[in-house]
Amino acid sequence: GETTEDLKLTLETVGCVGCCGLAPVATVNEDIIGEVGPDKLDELIQSIEEEE
Repeated sequence: GETTEDLKLTLETVGCVGCCGLAPVATVNEDIIGEVGPDKLDELIQSIEEEE
């Protein structure tokens, strides 16, 4: 995976997080976000970047 220069975001791939019914998923600080497509991922990244 890779981490952004500001250390806010890290991208990692995993085989399973135990939420097949919500796939594809992302985790943010141990919170699982389900049904993540490109648009939802962009919104998620933007909201994390604004949290300062």
